[in-house]
Amino acid sequence: MTALAFVGALGMLLIFTAFFNVEAMAPRTRLERKFEEMGVMPERARISMLRQRPWLDRLLGSALQGWVERLLLLLPSEADEKKLLRAAFPSPYSNLSDLYAWKVLLSLALFLMGLVFTLLVGKVGFLLLALGLALFGFYLPDIHLSQAANRRKEEMLVEMSYVLDRMAIQLAAGRTLPVVITQLAESPGGWFSLELRQIARDYNSGVALVEAIEAMAERNDVDEVTRLASRLVVSIRRGTNLADALQVMARTTRERVESLILSRGLLNSVLMPIPIGLIVMLGVGLAIMAPGLFLALRNL
Repeated sequence: MTALAFVGALGMLLIFTAFFNVEAMAPRTRLERKFEEMGVMPERARISMLRQRPWLDRLLGSALQGWVERLLLLLPSEADEKKLLRAAFPSPYSNLSDLYAWKVLLSLALFLMGLVFTLLVGKVGFLLLALGLALFGFYLPDIHLSQAANRRKEEMLVEMSYVLDRMAIQLAAGRTLPVVITQLAESPGGWFSLELRQIARDYNSGVALVEAIEAMAERNDVDEVTRLASRLVVSIRRGTNLADALQVMARTTRERVESLILSRGLLNSVLMPIPIGLIVMLGVGLAIMAPGLFLALRNL
């Protein structure tokens, strides 16, 4: 039981660290930041950067390095990079190596939990349970990435529903598209504002506006963003009116958001009675079985 409790505590610790990214942060001085900009890394700055890494990464990073390198060679890393990009690199997956490290770590942790349970029960057949837990742990980061990508997509749609109206108003006032994008990028916002900020940054660095907009469509697997990028590119190349089209897209996006909210509400209304129904069924079952159990125990 002590070993099972230890493995269970380790699993809870890993899950807590995965979702909350506990870090031991150390302050950096202005001189250290200047050294980093110059490409010079003194000893104190290296120690400071090491302390900024999560403690679990510092503890197990070197041990997982070999497994991560093997996975980088075996698995389709391009597909996983797209998953990370769609989810905007949520914590603790700051890069592809972190994603594979968590896959290995969670798989090993859940396999050890299943193995300890198999040893305590004493049934060899429960090894299949340990293997199933290992497989589940390996794909658990993918589930996390999928949820983060869906959440980011919904938040982007909500923001687009009113930012497109603001863009249409400014274009109707006679401002050019680069000026409108730059002004909207400077205002606070969410994921869509970050995409506009990236477009403005690319455009100011010398990238063509069409290429910056097409890069936004490639970064996001969102139909509304793809249609917006196509409409903006057509307007830039042909000089067509854009304000009316943006107003139509804003109205369509609001309708999409309303349908998402409605479907989410219907799903919650269907799932809400399930816990109550289970409690009622448990109570009814106990009420029916209690007399029989009482008589059976009394006759023992």
